[in-house]
Amino acid sequence: MLTKYHCARHLKQPLCSICVYYKKNMDKKVLIGIIILIGMISCNSDDDNASKSLSGTYTETLPINGRSELNFVNENTVIKTESGSAFGNEFTYELIDNVIKLTPNWDDDTATEFEIQIMNSSKFVIENLYPSIPETPTIYMTFQK
Repeated sequence: MLTKYHCARHLKQPLCSICVYYKKNMDKKVLIGIIILIGMISCNSDDDNASKSLSGTYTETLPINGRSELNFVNENTVIKTESGSAFGNEFTYELIDNVIKLTPNWDDDTATEFEIQIMNSSKFVIENLYPSIPETPTIYMTFQK
């Protein structure tokens, strides 16, 4: 009968130096693999949803730096302001996957959907918020805190 102290390659002999080396390295690799697996399992979709929220003031950096600001006041209200203007337009917003639906608070019957990609809590890219010619390629705006 073999025990952990016997070499499987050299039946009934004590572990040879090569087998001891491989056994130690395999133990480390298995341990690292288990740690990685536990780390991957412990991450869940709730973490992904948390990064999909927007809060605070974001300033346009591309295509025109500083042209507009979006202030996400709470879970469903955003205020859009232009540089040099003291007035802002207030919208109700809803994030659905990679789309943000903006409904102006002064006209509940008009809602517009824009593609959005939230990079992290301080940066996102959104489809152009300004009117453009339909035939031109889609322009995206980048906003950062």
